[in-house]
Amino acid sequence: MLEFYNNLSEDGIRLDSKYKAKKEFNELLKTLEISLYDLQKISLVDIRTLKRVAKSETISMSTAVKIIDSLKQNIKKIKIEDYFEVIETGKLSDQTIKHHHRLISAMLEKAVKWQLLLNNPAERVEPPKVVKGEVPHYDESQAVTLLNYLEKEPIKFQAMVNLALYAQMREGEIMGLEWKDINMKERTINIRQAAQYIPKRGVFIKEPKNESSKRTVTVPKNVMEILKELRKIQMQEEKEAGTRWKKNNNEQNTDANEVRKFIFTTWDGELMHPYTPTKQFKKFIDLYGLPKLTFHGLRHTGITLLLGNGADIDSVSRRAGHSQRSTTLNIYSHSLRSKDVANANKLGNILNKSKKEKLGKKA
Repeated sequence: MLEFYNNLSEDGIRLDSKYKAKKEFNELLKTLEISLYDLQKISLVDIRTLKRVAKSETISMSTAVKIIDSLKQNIKKIKIEDYFEVIETGKLSDQTIKHHHRLISAMLEKAVKWQLLLNNPAERVEPPKVVKGEVPHYDESQAVTLLNYLEKEPIKFQAMVNLALYAQMREGEIMGLEWKDINMKERTINIRQAAQYIPKRGVFIKEPKNESSKRTVTVPKNVMEILKELRKIQMQEEKEAGTRWKKNNNEQNTDANEVRKFIFTTWDGELMHPYTPTKQFKKFIDLYGLPKLTFHGLRHTGITLLLGNGADIDSVSRRAGHSQRSTTLNIYSHSLRSKDVANANKLGNILNKSKKEKLGKKA
């Protein structure tokens, strides 16, 4: 079994080869006069993925095959190797090998329980240790700079960023919010669902990541002010859209006075795509030259700043919607280390001061 794990760490073990489009691919589309949107219709590949293909970014083998197959109606003898090149993917990560170990161990343990095996050989094997790096986040100064630039942006985008940073919400949770989830008076947000997108199904609402993800968080006054402003703008959008406003967003509402259901909608009331914040945030940090960070990194930033400024681990863990306290400890250990250094220095100052005072009295 140990030899099996060693094989998993060798180069070339991965089967999920990545493909990258050659320059001939874009030339082919021009020759055939096929736009990316035309290709999306015949291949059923998401348009964002096709845009990545056009930029020669890596995609999965199955996606490359799907694209080539869709073009066979135009060129019967088209070959994937003529327009895509294989990118070497290398070995499995230590984390992936560890997941394999857990799965194999669970299967063998079940075999022991069923008396098919006398013991579980996986228990005698130690999987590779996973070295966890620091989660990407902004420090306090960078976060303040971001918020200053954010004031120049549309109120809807301001709301998305502030909810991720101040409420530590996940992207899907933000995009699945309804106005009835907001308590303006108490400044609380009830997180109970998330928006998700699947190519063949489209955008839909689902249960959050886990049961502990259902939570209520309090936000600062400035976040509620932004949401109040956004609601006014949305009401104006509905008025201007008139009969084009999609009323189906309100079909489950029981309160006749509630104008709409979802907070983040397009000009005609349609629920926005769940990945909109990620796309807009990338453009935002590029525009202002901010350090590279994903939209999810804002959630990491909020949690890191809370822990670094003395918030207790239990309350932060509940606020983040983690299923276990250990999850927060494992992910944000870097924040706790810096806090530990500060505590050590604080204790050192206290005791050294007392020691000096005692020596002074003896003198």
